[in-house]
Amino acid sequence: MANVNRTQGKARRAEVAGGGFAGLTAAIALRQNGWDVRLHEKSSELRAFGAGIYLWHNGLRVLEGLGALDDVLQ
Repeated sequence: MANVNRTQGKARRAEVAGGGFAGLTAAIALRQNGWDVRLHEKSSELRAFGAGIYLWHNGLRVLEGLGALDDVLQ
């Protein structure tokens, strides 16, 4: 993905709602591509839940591209 973080000389900004799997992934991807990101989460802390999730191959490739796959697999 190309780093196209400027529009007419201004940095692009993103507001991401939710610190769940999708919100965190979006925030990481945007930040790695030069965006100024603000993540909003209603809970005061991030915590793990005892639920499992299944990721298809495309999801695993996205995590690998973000450099997060090893952390997720632990």
